[in-house]
Amino acid sequence: CFLFLNVSCNFRNHGWRSCVNGSKIPKAMPSTSRRPSDSVLPSVSKRSFTEDLKDDPDDLEEPLLSPKFPVATGWDRQISAPSNLSKLAPAHKVEVLASSSSSTKNFVAACVTCAICLTGGISLGAIIFPSDETHPNTEFKIVGMQIGLLGMCLSQWVLYWRSQIKCCIAGGSIPPVVAISSTFFKRLGPAEPHTVLFALSFITFSAGVLIYLAPRFIPLGRIVKGIPYTVFGGFMAGSGVLCIQYGIAIAWPLVNNDPLSLASSEAGKFWVPPFLLAVLVYSAQEMGIPMEDTVLPMSLAAMTAAFYATLWMTSGTGTDLGLEAARSDGWLFNMEVPSSPTFYHVWEIQDLSKVRWDLLRSPDLLTAIIQCFALCSLTMVEDLYSITEMAGLKIDLNKEVQSGGISNMVCGLFGAMPTNAVLSYTLSAYKSGASSDEFLLYTAIISTILFVVGDYAIALLPKMVPAAAMIWVGLALCWEWIYRGASRLSKLDYGVVWVMVILNVTTGASYMLLGGLFVSLLQLAHRLSCMEVIAGETSSTSERSNTLRTVADDAILAKFGGSSMILHISKVILFFGSAHQIQEHVEQRLEKKAGLKTQPLEHLVLNLGSVLDAEISGVKTLYAIFDVAREHDIKVVIVGMKDNVKKKIERFSTSDGESLYTSFDSMDQALHFVERGIIQRSKGKGALLAMGTTLNPDLLVVRKSVKAVYPQQKPVRAVGTDIHAWLNNYVDGYNASRMLPILLDQLEIQKFTEDQEIALTGAPNSMERAPLIWLLDGEIGVVNDPGDSNGEFKKKGVLEFKHSDTFNSPVSGDMLQRACIFAAQDGCAGPLNTMPSFFTGFQVPPIAVYATSPNVVCALLTHENYQKLPSDVAMLVQHYCARKDFSQNAMSGRFWRKA
Repeated sequence: CFLFLNVSCNFRNHGWRSCVNGSKIPKAMPSTSRRPSDSVLPSVSKRSFTEDLKDDPDDLEEPLLSPKFPVATGWDRQISAPSNLSKLAPAHKVEVLASSSSSTKNFVAACVTCAICLTGGISLGAIIFPSDETHPNTEFKIVGMQIGLLGMCLSQWVLYWRSQIKCCIAGGSIPPVVAISSTFFKRLGPAEPHTVLFALSFITFSAGVLIYLAPRFIPLGRIVKGIPYTVFGGFMAGSGVLCIQYGIAIAWPLVNNDPLSLASSEAGKFWVPPFLLAVLVYSAQEMGIPMEDTVLPMSLAAMTAAFYATLWMTSGTGTDLGLEAARSDGWLFNMEVPSSPTFYHVWEIQDLSKVRWDLLRSPDLLTAIIQCFALCSLTMVEDLYSITEMAGLKIDLNKEVQSGGISNMVCGLFGAMPTNAVLSYTLSAYKSGASSDEFLLYTAIISTILFVVGDYAIALLPKMVPAAAMIWVGLALCWEWIYRGASRLSKLDYGVVWVMVILNVTTGASYMLLGGLFVSLLQLAHRLSCMEVIAGETSSTSERSNTLRTVADDAILAKFGGSSMILHISKVILFFGSAHQIQEHVEQRLEKKAGLKTQPLEHLVLNLGSVLDAEISGVKTLYAIFDVAREHDIKVVIVGMKDNVKKKIERFSTSDGESLYTSFDSMDQALHFVERGIIQRSKGKGALLAMGTTLNPDLLVVRKSVKAVYPQQKPVRAVGTDIHAWLNNYVDGYNASRMLPILLDQLEIQKFTEDQEIALTGAPNSMERAPLIWLLDGEIGVVNDPGDSNGEFKKKGVLEFKHSDTFNSPVSGDMLQRACIFAAQDGCAGPLNTMPSFFTGFQVPPIAVYATSPNVVCALLTHENYQKLPSDVAMLVQHYCARKDFSQNAMSGRFWRKA
């Protein structure tokens, strides 16, 4: 019956479609692997069913029925509209056909998937109870197989009640069953089958309770995704090897006591056939054989048929197939064919008086419960995640996990094993067309029937059938990692997988997981320590603050900026494996190397703005850097610490910890602090104040040239010196005697007190123009969007001009730019960033220029005076401003930090 239904449904899915007139028309069927939501399609057309068929009689792909009627898809679509539409059946008959076909499809899918689950449940149940020659525990092994069927039955009813996945199939959870069987049950020993049976129920129920409560307190999805992939792969590979071992033990039980007995010819005839069948089936599936999901059950059915055919041919004539002889020889399980169903033996066999309670009052039981809970949760979430991704479903993962918890609680109460939604079974059902609660009901009913008559199946089932199924499961689990991992994984990752496999086979799943996590931790620490912690290194020679300075001060920074080290730290966590890179880098800079001309280090800037967190080892390493800096008289500056990092650094500070470093929130403030220190150290060195630009290196010569064309003793001559230093020898059309007298006479000298407004750019819809500003003495600052906080500019529509790079854009009130002159000198700093407003009348965001020191002297060029300049002079002013703006942007580090 199973073979007929399976072959029939696949033939109809890929073959012919019957017509009403009896002819057969070859027609490509649409894929049946649609999402469940596609089985009920909305009605989007007001045209009638017959009108659509008039246009295209063979086109039934578009939604034609109302949402309450399921549309027949795939193999269940068996009609084609004839040319005579008057003979077409009424619409209500089409509705009945669609509903009936959908029901048939769900029933066939349920039969196919339950047949696949049958061998899995029996195979997994056969490995629960340990055995040896003294205690073969044959009766309990048979009960274990029935327990596997019971778990499938109970879980399927819970899925029908609560599951959101309408094609979901439950079965025994392989990883936890294999793990507790190979560890806790093995330690209990073959002499305690009653204790194992009770412990199985208790562990399953306890794990179910924990699984049900876990989503309320633990982000299972995030934890599962955070498990190292090599650990997960090593666990799967180790479980696969154990499954192969258990599968061989089902066929040849003596392997548990004498592994070398497998080499005997007597053992070979028992374990070689199922092993070869499992290898051939898995190889065929890997090569993409058609109907690959049904190859295994069909092969197991063929093996069963071949076994009984051989038995019949060797037993002579008559109805006696020699079952007793086959059973005594070890081909069949030691269970007589019952005269009536004995499924209730699952509960009758338990004798609480024979339970060793002292063995259950050990920490091993608690370990087994935690182990079962962890592995069940891991397997459940991984399978659910894979099912929803492959089937394109959207579900509440926490609710589905809680459904799994309820399933395990019910299984524990009724004496079954841990279960979960099985990925392979569910995808087989999905590909077979399962798509509604009707399918879940069918699978629940069929699994119940299989449990009731399971003792007949177990009594007649050859041992090699569940053995082949278990070996196939083992191959499916370990092939990806043991074979393909050799070429896909690094040698270190591949070594972790093999370490876990060896630990699993020799010591059990607990030590395997601990060993895998330990090795992965070492591997992670090594890899993190190899990551580049320092994203970039600069100095005040190449990276500057947004502070405008005189030509002489800029020259000082260009020459002595190398006395600072600016380290930009990557987006990392400072811990024992990464923070040492910073210390080693600083120590290398401090080493005195012969023949190496390096300026003594005076300032160390650590940009920690991207550091995510710091643990105690990383913090202690930073303090080691502070101590080294103090020994060498180096000022340490820390920039942009996050609150969590700042608290940890302050927590480990000593009484004089504040003197170890200076902290700033922004990089611009830190750079300004370092630049001020470098310039002040050079104060009083007259030769330094004579340094100019690259093509005008001697500032004294520049001053003489300006004085020759503009002899007036006015402060504005400092602006002329700056213009000459930046245009002479740079621009062919520049003529100092032509430009400077005309321009300098249009400048206005104004004095300001602290916090006094110097200039304000207009709103976007205003044509007000701010002047060009040069600082002659004192300090001034440029503030971003000063009216944004009180809504002045919002009312005028400034929001539509917000900067596109919102992540890096300054907010209202930020200091965009400074200009600073530390000591009275024949120089100026400027022009400030009012140039867009000055030349175009449009500057967004608007800015305000304020005096930030008590006595400020500025030179201003208003737009009204600018319009009085000859065109050639005005053009040179634009060229000068563009050159200064480009130089300032390139040196301030704005481009570097944004990149």
